[in-house]
Order: sequence, then C-alpha cells, then structure tokens
Amino acid sequence: MRLDLKNLLRIFGAIFLASLCIGCAVRAYKIPTAAMSPALNPGDGAIGDHISLKLGAEIERFDILVFKAPMHEQFGSTPEAEMIFVFRVVGLPGETIEIKDETVFINDGELEEPFQRVSGGKDFPKFTIPADEYFFLGDNRPESWDSRFWTPNTIKKADIRGRIVKIMPGQYKDQMGN
Repeated sequence: MRLDLKNLLRIFGAIFLASLCIGCAVRAYKIPTAAMSPALNPGDGAIGDHISLKLGAEIERFDILVFKAPMHEQFGSTPEAEMIFVFRVVGLPGETIEIKDETVFINDGELEEPFQRVSGGKDFPKFTIPADEYFFLGDNRPESWDSRFWTPNTIKKADIRGRIVKIMPGQYKDQMGN
C-alpha cells in the first residue's frame, strides 16, 4: 500500500473516529468524597461504561452508577452546568423501600447487602419508587448525601449516564492532597 496523502488522511480519519467512539463509550471519573467508601475512596479513579445502558442493558440492584445530580443549589447543579454523582442503586422501579435502624427493607423484606459498608446514617420512611426511577445510597451512610435527602428522592432512568466498570484505587490521590 502506498502512503499517499489520500491514504494518510483515511488512516488519520479512522483513528479520529475511533477516538470519538471510545470517548463516548467510556469516561474516567475522579472520586472526590468518602460517600462511597470503602468501595470508592477520595482520590480513586473510576471508569464508567456509557454505552451498555443505552444499548438496553438492565440496571441491577447494587450497580454503582453515574448519573446527573438532582437539581439542587447545594450541589452546584444547574441546567447549564451538569454535576455528576456516583452512587450504588439500591431500590428499583415499583419497589417499596424503607430504612429503619440501619437496615434497608425492600417490599417489607430485609435487604441483604453483600458489600462492605459503613453503618450509621438516617432512617427513611416507607416510599414506593416510581416507574423508570431508582433509589441510590452511598456505602458510607453517615457521610453520604444520597436519595434519603434529595427531593425528589429518586433519579430518573433518563438521567443515568453509565455504570462504573473499573475502579483504580488512589489514581488521583496526589492531585487531591490526600
């Protein structure tokens, strides 16, 4: 194959398009708070898959998802400047959720949480999750400003951006002064 200008432009064009596709499919995040400790700690990096949910993959309980923060001034989220949160989905559409004495109940049954979490935090009254909406909790309940505090308490499926698929412990620790 002769590398003339036309072929060179095709190669660079293909590389450029591949870069754009990868940039839309996955995104890196820097974890700034301890809300998801011990799974995600301040200074950790996380890779979010932004394509599988758009292609029809199901959201499952305990997935760690990336989503548009609720529109609250205290979060700094405005229509012009979207703020992103990373939390664990605990409640699914149509379920009833309640948190009592540090225990999560789904449809009146105790939820067994198979991951390590920090106990404590706020109780939450019985609530039915609307269709196409999800209830999120941080693993570090005392340090997490999550669905228990938001109004509304849920995130619409349309506001979910992706699923965390890779955690890189300490990736940004030096940048955060930790």
